[in-house]
Amino acid sequence: IKAIRSKLALKAVLIVFGISFSVYKTAMNKQERNEKVEARILSDYDAFKEKIEIFSKEREEIYAKVFEPYLEDLHEEHAEIFSYMTRYDAAVNDLVEVSKYLAKDGLEYKTNKEDIKEKLEAFKINYEQSINMFVDDATKFNEKIEAYNEYLEENELSDERLATYELKLKYLDLNKDGKFDGKE
Repeated sequence: IKAIRSKLALKAVLIVFGISFSVYKTAMNKQERNEKVEARILSDYDAFKEKIEIFSKEREEIYAKVFEPYLEDLHEEHAEIFSYMTRYDAAVNDLVEVSKYLAKDGLEYKTNKEDIKEKLEAFKINYEQSINMFVDDATKFNEKIEAYNEYLEENELSDERLATYELKLKYLDLNKDGKFDGKE
């Protein structure tokens, strides 16, 4: 009987040890996964900050070079103006590319770490505003080109029409609040 009790006690100890080890291993794996996710969030956020600065500079240039010229001067400056729009498009595409992880998986990540939460919140606000400002700007650009083309047609000045920008992005409501931050 003592031998049976010892075997049962040993089995119970081994079961408790096994369960404890399993719980410990699961906790360690979760912590390791969280550390990887947080490192990725921080890394991607830094890349996002760099791209948002480039985007902002391109946007400033767009306003100075694209929206200020007079309608009558548009034909002569169209190639140059369109090149600014192309650079602006490249800047926003770079922004979208570096933001893929943050926009999808990063925003779903739950943490108690304030620095991570603050960066995710800042990302959410800035990304939504940037995309929506770009869509607004591209729409304004196209409206300006269309107004010029109408001007040509109404005044029978030329059959040639200037190309508009092909807008591939749509307004974004990343925080799902029913508003498009950055949209004018």
